[in-house]
Amino acid sequence: MRLTRRSVTGALLASSLGAKAPAQTFDNGGGLRVRRSLTGMSINDPDLQALRYAVAQMRATEGPLSWQTQRQVHAAPWGHHNSWRFLPWHRFQLYYLERIIAHVSGKPDFAMPYWDWNSDHAPAAYFQHGSPLFDSTRTITSASRISTYLGFEWASGRGDQDDFWGRTDNEFGDFFGSQNPTGEAGAGFAGSAEQYGHNLIHLFVGGRMRNLLESPLDPLFWAHHSNVDRQWAVWTETHGVRNFPREFGAEPCTGYVDADGFLAPARTAGEAVDTRPMGFTYDDLTLARRANILEQWPGQRDPTPAIVSTRSLQGQRQSPSLVRIFVPPALVASLKGAYGPRLDVTGLLQVIGGDGYAVRITCRSIDLSFVFGQDAVFSVPMGGMGPMGMHPMGHRLQLRRLIPRDARALNEGFWIEAESNLLRGERRGMQPEVASFVINYRAQV
Repeated sequence: MRLTRRSVTGALLASSLGAKAPAQTFDNGGGLRVRRSLTGMSINDPDLQALRYAVAQMRATEGPLSWQTQRQVHAAPWGHHNSWRFLPWHRFQLYYLERIIAHVSGKPDFAMPYWDWNSDHAPAAYFQHGSPLFDSTRTITSASRISTYLGFEWASGRGDQDDFWGRTDNEFGDFFGSQNPTGEAGAGFAGSAEQYGHNLIHLFVGGRMRNLLESPLDPLFWAHHSNVDRQWAVWTETHGVRNFPREFGAEPCTGYVDADGFLAPARTAGEAVDTRPMGFTYDDLTLARRANILEQWPGQRDPTPAIVSTRSLQGQRQSPSLVRIFVPPALVASLKGAYGPRLDVTGLLQVIGGDGYAVRITCRSIDLSFVFGQDAVFSVPMGGMGPMGMHPMGHRLQLRRLIPRDARALNEGFWIEAESNLLRGERRGMQPEVASFVINYRAQV
């Protein structure tokens, strides 16, 4: 066998753990565990108590069940970033750590809480000095706001916040990224699940969280990745557990430590597409249900036969960082009175320059005085991870929820604009420019 950096590192890790455990089914901990949001969770919640106890014990020990071992597992070059392996590989590591914490704490139904980024603040339970969940290297406090780091507020109730963070409306390739057959940096590209909210929060927190080799040592890493994993669960609820390419299902995922301290059996991504056989779910997957609700539009149902409208709309440059697309009333007039139109509005956005940027996408009235909805996309490169390229075609966006359910907009038309800016927390590099913005519109009503 030809030895590679990955195989050597994996062999060294395996030798330190002892014999490989035999193949086994997933441990459900005695029932379906529910991962819950840290928002509103009591500081003395049993899961937080178990987590604090286990982290303290794991930090104080050496060997396969130590806190340092989880850092080693993540630091090995498994090809688990910048590719479609990102989501399944991290789901397995979080699963095995969850079972280790259950074992160490004596709480068999322990479920890793998640940090819901839409709260706009970091969870206070992780910022108590003296707590095992505190990390002094962070550059934020529990009062720091994600929106401040970005440089703009998002409008609650306008647009859809799951798109703002995880873009769970995206098709498979745009959400998961591409295959990386070699595992080397630059051989694949990151999907929106990795490149957007995931990278953004790592940089926002600062300290160890900005370092690939050290980030798992910060307990906030795991609450963060629990929410990353929830974005995948929302995507699966929206698109279905069978909507995965065969090649993805066969993608190997390995290198984990099980609750007994053995090297866990090799897994494939196909084993991770549904969380329930793995013994866990999330307390809130409502974003998926919202995505499947038929949309309501002004007026009465039109009894005329179904028609299809198709159009490609080009952006009009207002400045290097601002491009607007006008959606004429004739194009959306057929939506009036329709209930649940089959509407597909796909944006293609290309941005040049900027080391880390956010693009705010806004739907405005014709006189620009009123905002009907907002969305955003990011480019957030992670230092130490190598190239973190997006889709070769640029940012591919599903924008159908930005089409306003408003009689005025449908009568007058409206603007959809893209405006780019450097992340406020990353003021370096050249100002990003919107190179092009195109909308491909298709409606059947």
